[in-house]
Amino acid sequence: MDNAPVHIVVDDREKTGGKVVAALLQRPYADVLEEPIRELRISFGTLEMRLLYFIHGKSIVVTHGFLKKTRKVPKKEIELAKRYRNDWLITFGGGRP
Repeated sequence: MDNAPVHIVVDDREKTGGKVVAALLQRPYADVLEEPIRELRISFGTLEMRLLYFIHGKSIVVTHGFLKKTRKVPKKEIELAKRYRNDWLITFGGGRP
């Protein structure tokens, strides 16, 4: 997988009059941390929240979220996301990570 920006696609044709809506997520809203783990950045007032996720085929799988309190995303959060990804791939992704 490359470091291309993430495209979020919402396929809700009932509410959009038959249109598929897509949004391009790139810095500062999203970034690649360590392939294949990516982050979605959410600011709410003074809170900085992060959702970590990965892409599998046409699916975007959110592993977990946390409140960011340091400049960089803690390594333990990235490692946790990788472990959740491996578990997900074994359970739902059709085999081994």
